[in-house]
Amino acid sequence: MKIFIISIFTFLTGLFAYFYFYLGFSKEVINQGIVEDKFYVLGTSHVGPYHKINALITEVETWTKENNIPCPLTFGLFLDDPKISEENRLRSEVGCLTKTPVYESYTEKSTKYFVKQLPNKRFLKFSFSGSPAISPFVVYPKAEEWFQKTNYKQDKFVLEVYEQFGNSLTTHYYFPIEEAN
Repeated sequence: MKIFIISIFTFLTGLFAYFYFYLGFSKEVINQGIVEDKFYVLGTSHVGPYHKINALITEVETWTKENNIPCPLTFGLFLDDPKISEENRLRSEVGCLTKTPVYESYTEKSTKYFVKQLPNKRFLKFSFSGSPAISPFVVYPKAEEWFQKTNYKQDKFVLEVYEQFGNSLTTHYYFPIEEAN
């Protein structure tokens, strides 16, 4: 019985360590400070759980490749707070993103995807090279803490920009700062 308990404990410790490092809990969340950025997107809308957007991002990426349209970065724009809204009603937009207006000429190629410029705003920016799946546990709390400490107010949406380097992924999190009235 003692060997069985030690085996289970060893297995669970190994499993915990694997996921801890594999998902990136050990990686640093980097606060990039306040930035002002313009973003131009080609994307599609999604309603439902936020963790189910990956297939739509891949669909947009595939379409842009087939049509020789640049897609240097991908994004998820999360419009609703999952703490408040029902999971099946969460609204988001996903697709390709650039910081220069290159997508306007591609609107005639598809009625399935939209092209637009996101509102030009000031953002609190964080970067994280762990899995985006754990960002609600490691990145978002740091942003909430920053907003509480500084007395800035966070605007409604959150923008996640996914930057792929070979097999590694860095996610840049943009938390819009509400403009003072």
